[in-house]
Amino acid sequence: MTAEEDLTDPGWPGFASVLLSMYPGGMRQMQHRSFMTAELPLVVLRKVHMRLMGTQALIAIIALLLVVFVDLQGSASRVLVVAGIVTVGGSLALVSRATDKPLDCSIPLLAQYQTRFFRRIAYASAPQIAGFIGLILTGDLFPYVLGAAFSVAGHLYAAPSQVNIARDAAELSESGCNRSLVVELHGYLLDGEQPT
Repeated sequence: MTAEEDLTDPGWPGFASVLLSMYPGGMRQMQHRSFMTAELPLVVLRKVHMRLMGTQALIAIIALLLVVFVDLQGSASRVLVVAGIVTVGGSLALVSRATDKPLDCSIPLLAQYQTRFFRRIAYASAPQIAGFIGLILTGDLFPYVLGAAFSVAGHLYAAPSQVNIARDAAELSESGCNRSLVVELHGYLLDGEQPT
C-alpha cells in the first residue's frame, strides 16, 4: 500500500464555519485557527474557495435586490453589454487555460498548486464583476446572470475537488513524476522522496 492510499480525503469544511468567517475579522480568525490547529493545506484551500464562492453569492443577492428595489435607469445597449461580457468571459477562460502550466515535478507541488489555484480563481471572478457592471449600465439582470455563469464554470474548474486533484495527479504520473500531489496537499513529504 502506498502512502497516497493511506491518506483519505478530508472532505470540505462545514458551511457554518465558512459563513462565520465572512464577518469582518472572521478571515483573520480562520487563518489563526488554521495555523494553531495545523489544518491540512487542502482543507485551507477548500475553505478559501468556499469563502470566495460565498462572496459571489452575496454579490448575487445584492444584484437581485438592486433589480427588485431600485429603479435602475440603464442607458447602455443590452446587446453591446452582453457582447462585452461574453468577450470578457471567453477571453479570460482562454487566458486561464493558456497560462496553466502542467505541475513541474522538480519543485514543490503544493506551492505550484496553490499559485495556480489563486490565478484560476482571479480569472474566474472577473466575469461576474463585469456582469454586475452590465447590470448597472443596462438596468437588466441578464448581463449579471451571464457573467455569473462564466464565473461559476471557472470556479468549478479551479475548485480543489477530488476530481480535479485526481486529474492533476494522473497527469503527473503520466509524465513520470514520482512525487504525489495528494501527499503534498496533505501537508507532508515522504522520507527520501526526491524531485526527479
